[in-house]
Parts: sequence; C-alpha cells; structure tokens
Amino acid sequence: MGRLGCGIAGAALAALMPLCEALAEERKACRQFRVTFQTELAAPPGKVMLGKRQVGVVEGASGGRELAVCIDARFAGEMERNTFCFVSGDELMIYNVWSTGEDLPEGSSVPGFATRWGAALHEAKEMGAAFLGKLLELLRRVLGNG
Repeated sequence: MGRLGCGIAGAALAALMPLCEALAEERKACRQFRVTFQTELAAPPGKVMLGKRQVGVVEGASGGRELAVCIDARFAGEMERNTFCFVSGDELMIYNVWSTGEDLPEGSSVPGFATRWGAALHEAKEMGAAFLGKLLELLRRVLGNG
C-alpha cells in the first residue's frame, strides 16, 4: 500500500506541475509597479486602463494611498518617466504627458491622482516645468553661457 500511495501522490504531483508552471509563466507576464497618491482613496479601482484597453489589474492597496498594480508585460513599456495615473470611476487610467522613451524599471512608483482635475493640474505643472527648462536653455545659448 505504501508504494501505491507514493505512486498516486507522484502522479498527482506530476499532473499539477503544468498548472504550477502555467501560473509561474502568467506571473512573469506581469510587471509590478506602485501608484502613490497624495490623498486617500475611498475605494481602490480594480482595472488598470490605457485608453479603452485593459492593460493590468490593481493587486492591492496599502493604507489608502498606495496601490500595487500588475501591468501586462506587453504594455509595461507604457510605464515610463513622466507617467502618472488617475482614477476614473472604477478604473485606474495610465497617462503620459509625453513619451520619453525611458521605461521605468519594474517596482518603480508613479504619482497617482484621485480625480481627473488633479491629473490635469499635474500635467500643466509638468509641461510648465519643461517649458521653463527649454526657455532657460535657449537663453543660455543666446547669452553665450552654455
């Protein structure tokens, strides 16, 4: 009976191995990021969206101000410098002010905003800072200091 029990257990384990491998592969297909909010969210959204396409899921919330998100590896390149997120209904929207071509490493944190208005203010601030930087660069060239 001992050998029969081991044979059955071995067969069951062998049958479960492909399932475990599939789960591990699914996990690799996901890239982890954090979204950090300045204010607490009433309820965390469930889906992560890029436009009208779902590209990930919210896996957890920490203290109402930080979300752990899992982005499908095919879309992880959308998480780059200048990316931020905002909540729209029950969805977390990914938004880039402009593409930088600089992908964020997995585990990075991006700013999050509880409303579209907060996101719009952030975008205006980012664009204003970029404009001032370019203006200063131009002035340095014109004045011969750079």
